[in-house]
Amino acid sequence: MTSSHRARLRPLTFGVALSTAALYSLTTLPAASAAPTGPLPVPTTATSSASGEVAHVTALKVPLAGISALDAGVAQVTGTVNASAPRAVADARNIDGSLLTALPLGGLDAVLADAHQEAPPTHLDPTTDGLIPADTLGPLGIGVSNASAHARFLASGTCLPATVPLTTSTVSTADVDLLGIVQLPGVASTSQSTRLVDNGRAQGGRTVRSRVVGSTVDLSIGGQEVVKVLTAPELVVESDGTAAGTKAAYTAPLISIGGQVVDLASNSQRLPAEAGMLIELSAGELTVTEQSPTKIAAEVAALHLKVTLGGLIDVAEIDLFPMAATATAPSGGVTCGTSPDTDGDGLTDDVEAVIGTDPTKPDTDGDGVRDGQEDADEDGITNLEEVTGSENDAYGNEPTDPTDADSDDDGLTDGQEIDQTGTNPNKADTDGDGTSDFDEDADSDGLTNGQEVTGSENDAHGNEPTDPTDADSDDDGLTDGQETSGSTNGAYGNEPTDPNDADTDDGGSTDGEETGATPATDPNDASDDTVDPAGDADGDGITNGEEISGSENDAYGNEPTDPTDADSDDDGLTDGQEIDQTGTNPNKADTDGDGTSDFDEDADSDGLTNGQEVTGSENDAHGNEPTDPADADSDDGGVDDGTEVEAGTDPNDAGDDRGDSTLDTDKDGLTDVEEALIGTDPRNPDTDGDKLLDGAEVNTHDTDPLDPDTDDDGLDDGDEVRVHYTDPLDPDTDNDGLKDGREVHETKADPLKKDTDGDGLSDGREVKKFKTKPHKKDTDKDGLNDRVEVKGSANKRYDKCPTNPRKKDTDKDGLTDKQEIKKYKTNPCDKDTDNGGANDGKEVAAGSDPLDPSSTPNYPRGTAARGVTG
Repeated sequence: MTSSHRARLRPLTFGVALSTAALYSLTTLPAASAAPTGPLPVPTTATSSASGEVAHVTALKVPLAGISALDAGVAQVTGTVNASAPRAVADARNIDGSLLTALPLGGLDAVLADAHQEAPPTHLDPTTDGLIPADTLGPLGIGVSNASAHARFLASGTCLPATVPLTTSTVSTADVDLLGIVQLPGVASTSQSTRLVDNGRAQGGRTVRSRVVGSTVDLSIGGQEVVKVLTAPELVVESDGTAAGTKAAYTAPLISIGGQVVDLASNSQRLPAEAGMLIELSAGELTVTEQSPTKIAAEVAALHLKVTLGGLIDVAEIDLFPMAATATAPSGGVTCGTSPDTDGDGLTDDVEAVIGTDPTKPDTDGDGVRDGQEDADEDGITNLEEVTGSENDAYGNEPTDPTDADSDDDGLTDGQEIDQTGTNPNKADTDGDGTSDFDEDADSDGLTNGQEVTGSENDAHGNEPTDPTDADSDDDGLTDGQETSGSTNGAYGNEPTDPNDADTDDGGSTDGEETGATPATDPNDASDDTVDPAGDADGDGITNGEEISGSENDAYGNEPTDPTDADSDDDGLTDGQEIDQTGTNPNKADTDGDGTSDFDEDADSDGLTNGQEVTGSENDAHGNEPTDPADADSDDGGVDDGTEVEAGTDPNDAGDDRGDSTLDTDKDGLTDVEEALIGTDPRNPDTDGDKLLDGAEVNTHDTDPLDPDTDDDGLDDGDEVRVHYTDPLDPDTDNDGLKDGREVHETKADPLKKDTDGDGLSDGREVKKFKTKPHKKDTDKDGLNDRVEVKGSANKRYDKCPTNPRKKDTDKDGLTDKQEIKKYKTNPCDKDTDNGGANDGKEVAAGSDPLDPSSTPNYPRGTAARGVTG
């Protein structure tokens, strides 16, 4: 951030009220949308910038305090989108300002983490840099630093996908020391992004948006923690090319001092420091430095610290998280158009350009997997799932960035958020409580979401991840946090247990049973487990003794199963269900090795999988009572289980198989059993909603009760039968070359008449060949029947030259075709019938003879009138 920028930050006076979401906007009418078009270039009038720092220090030279003059920034990010090359620039560095110029050239490498990119050409990956500083920086101290910068702009100049930012940059720095007065222990960071976001307008309307975000951080003074920044500050500016859509919003951080949340906006704080110094702490206020209907510029510093000697002599000023951003759009906004999908792989060409695949090849790398099904950023979500948002059901199927594994930069990948934590992959703090999704503990087990999905706390067991939505991933009675910390295993040195294995030592007793026993046994030592052979520790229907001995597993060599795991092979069926019901191997998830798990097999071919039968999950109408997975007709009533479940009859009661074979719940003319076999809904008389009863479709009209338009002619079957009297099985009832639906809805023709207007031309020929109106026999109203015109049958005098049935005056001579043929005997296909140099209309108007070349408008009586002799 430049010194001029900081100068505009100085009006942040103590005690000024701070709105956590200040909005500045005017009102105007949106511009009219442009005509539909293909991919369009980013206009040069769409520009933006975003910059931020963790801290900026301005110090005066005060010998008494041992401080030298200084003007420097710590952890700076910038991003710009320009009107000329380079169009996009991203930067990140851990230090900036006068410190850099003070260092010798050779010393920069030892302290500077610096990343830079500019585009075009676009970049598939960011530039990164990181280091552990080897030298001190005099009045500033910094620890491990990491910088990342990513700039993207297509060489074609056309817009990026709406989910992909033009610039992003992030820098983090550990253990910052500012002048030996203020310390930021731990890691502090800031990041920026500039992008064109979808605004829902036609033809790919976009809004120019710039965003700067800080982080949470602790402030220590004299080595004592005094201030906590509990939530990350954020500045967002955007313009959609209208006054109402050009605005700035600032979210101020939540601050606590001495463990108490304080409102610095109304009450600045004075904090004592060492060596007689005093620190005044106040909140910054959003300042909009420029505003027009198409441009906005704003800046803010989250916190301002003024350091003085005894409140009298100025020593330094420190801004924490100073941020500035601009956004400019052309009037009416940016229109990006629509990018095609040239190779039909489900990804538009602009998406392929940024993920590095070939938009002309559906499988760029030839590995047999289409580009849409690849996972470019390796976040567990395919490219196609990201750009369509198809897996993000919980959050309106909002797309994610296929080039960024962590679209919202909260530390969780998009796949982890969608599939594991259930948080929003586009919002770093889904519930807005000030704690990032990574740091939330959704299941209250003592581990954060981030610790669970990474397994970072599970060192004793290979850092295997746990379930962030299940406090006890292995159901052993201990939370995941208790297991990774060993907090309940006090009798044995708090040694951790495996949070993913209910019986860590495989001794036959769960970890919870061992640590909770009196006296406690060691959950990491199988020799002291006490197992009751008659008990059923895992509740799978097989006793502990039977599992250890394998005595019940006759079909598979009496192989033992795990008495502490109800589902030894993790196929979804308990060991007892496999041994007693499905007859599958409880130690092998896919017994027959056909690629379908035992749970998903349909052993008895009744339309229900083994899993659906043993759980009764589909048998809603009868209390989800399980059926026999080895018997297609569990009640031996003559109707298989799947059909009964679909029909709503009881698959475990033979009495209703026959008794209800004539039951027609919805009174549509089909029995419930018939409907189950056909696939229609026995509780809906018109399953496809085409206004014909299912029974009438099957028994009378032979139409498809599952398809409202059986012949795909654009008319529902019911409308064909009841309204138009057309054939619902024939898309062109009158065989005129037009589908019935097109005749009804578009051409106003009669779908039962081949020639609706009786002009001698079929409706299909009128519409497709001659472009005439099939319901009007004289389309151009020139007094000649359309067929007469196209055949030229009335124009016998001139070799039956056909006239245009859509133009009253085919040859544009000022006379209608009918006048020429019927009245003046001229040729309607030739504007100058007698080739005398004047068109027929002018001759008639002047009184000359259009059939005599010697008769012209100037000499209507011909050659004699001009005194010409032979």
